[in-house]
Amino acid sequence: MVAKASNDSAVIERIKEAGLLGIELDASMFTLACANMIFRGDGKANMFWDDCLSPREIETERRIAELKPNVALLNPPFSKKVKGKHELAFVKRALDLLQPNGTGIVIVPISALIDDGPTTVLAKKEILDQHTLRAVMSMPPQLFPGIGTVTATAVFEAHKPHHRAVNKPGEPERLIPRTETWFGYWRDDGFALKKNKRVERRPGLWAETKSRWLDAFFNQRVVPGQSCKVPVSQFDEWIAEAYLEPDYSQLTQADYEVDVKRYMLFNLMLEAQAGLDGGDDNC
Repeated sequence: MVAKASNDSAVIERIKEAGLLGIELDASMFTLACANMIFRGDGKANMFWDDCLSPREIETERRIAELKPNVALLNPPFSKKVKGKHELAFVKRALDLLQPNGTGIVIVPISALIDDGPTTVLAKKEILDQHTLRAVMSMPPQLFPGIGTVTATAVFEAHKPHHRAVNKPGEPERLIPRTETWFGYWRDDGFALKKNKRVERRPGLWAETKSRWLDAFFNQRVVPGQSCKVPVSQFDEWIAEAYLEPDYSQLTQADYEVDVKRYMLFNLMLEAQAGLDGGDDNC
């Protein structure tokens, strides 16, 4: 943000005093965050030691509203089993605190976007009732080395309901998506895992990949095997893999033969297992 201020001291001061805010419940993490900001000269004026889902301090929400935040970057706690602390509960809270038409960008486990259980479906509905799901990108599987959590990044537009009501004479009201959601398959970013660290497979590969990805995202390009646009609701999976069309242009005869052999072997294994479990002796 400072780099984009073009050395304008007034803008830089505004960024430090009112352009950044955060809420942290853990006292130790709050202290470390404030100290880190002080050392870096970024200011700590708008760090709140509070519970973002259920603020203890009456002033917290009022002060946040006064700052009129229009962008939220969120990496919520993963796999919170406590009632009311689903990953998407944090997402909804952040979006609710944004100004109308604000942008929320969150990274969450894939399970939070594809689970069809009642808790997740309800959490997704509560978000879509007030906000629009603009895009979802499937992230590299080794983005968090040693953690093992596969993630996706979702982009929302705040305070614009995802659905609109359709009324036809003699029929019950239906809700349909106002727009299609863009899905990107961003699994391969050009990095490989070596000694628990992510390193580029060759110099410059990440820069090339990032440029291609951002061009596709901002221009909403639909590319077979890489991206697509689909209308979705709370009942659908919010992940590219569920909707991508195969890119047959990349398929070689050798690849095809290998996949057919794997499929045949898989069926043979199923038949053999059925025989062991008491199925047809001729299998």
